[in-house]
Amino acid sequence: MGIQRVQAMNDDYRNAQIDRIVINQLITQGVYIVILLAEVITYWKIRERIIKKGLVWGHIMGLLTAFVILPVAFMLYTAWLTMNSGGGDAGNKLRIAGTFQTVMIWSALIIGHTCFVMVLIDAFKKHPEPELEQPAPDSPDILNDYA
Repeated sequence: MGIQRVQAMNDDYRNAQIDRIVINQLITQGVYIVILLAEVITYWKIRERIIKKGLVWGHIMGLLTAFVILPVAFMLYTAWLTMNSGGGDAGNKLRIAGTFQTVMIWSALIIGHTCFVMVLIDAFKKHPEPELEQPAPDSPDILNDYA
């Protein structure tokens, strides 16, 4: 009876850990979605005030790199390493690749959001009004010809 109770407690502990991991992943993904939605709404609100479109592309490329390109590249590298590794040094290579991926993701996010902040600063900065061209004082006025 004691062994079954210990096994049941061990199973409960494992299930609780899995539940905690799932909840953490859901919260993390939810935060990502909320942040991206806030950025989309911000871009929608300031769309007519954006002057430097290249910074917007820098932000988009930073996010694309961080959320799509690097994770896909890491999955492909992991699959390649699994198929071509003899098993000896695969764990160490995966640790190095995981560290590299983390550094690259954070770098891409920092670069992308630096571009986003620069877009916001530029959009809310007062730009001088373009001056209307005044005719030169010595030039004949068109209306004088008809007077």
